Amino acid sequence: MDNQVISLLNQVIGEIKDIKNEMQVMKNDMQTMKNDIQDLRKEVQTMKNEMHVMKNEMQEMKNEMQTMKNDIQRNYILLEDTKVKLQILAEVQQAHKEQNERQHLELKKELNDRMTIIETSIKTLSNDVNEIKERFSAVSEVLGRHEVDIMVLRKRVV
Repeated sequence: MDNQVISLLNQVIGEIKDIKNEMQVMKNDMQTMKNDIQDLRKEVQTMKNEMHVMKNEMQEMKNEMQTMKNDIQRNYILLEDTKVKLQILAEVQQAHKEQNERQHLELKKELNDRMTIIETSIKTLSNDVNEIKERFSAVSEVLGRHEVDIMVLRKRVV
């Protein structure tokens, strides 16, 4: 029996060693898992940090886009305002052009009327001058004859 007990004890010791070895393997596996879990936690934390950074960047982009939208809206309003002002300028320019054309026609008509009056006056004056020349010529002839008669009479008196 002693042999059997010893054999049994050896067998139990062998099984205990096997269990001990398996537990050591399990302990090693658990340590590896623990390390893996810690690595995983670190990676998750890194991802969280990166996601936080991305979230901040996205918020910045969103803010920049809003600023751009506001700028675009302001530019659109300025463009519309400029368009209205250009239309008004075009209308004013057209009105000035039409007014200038009317005034030009009025001035041209007035100048034509004055030229007609001046031409008529010159023709009348020319006729009057010709008539005066004719009368002056006739008066000169008459005066010339009277002068000759006066000279003749003077010579006789002497």
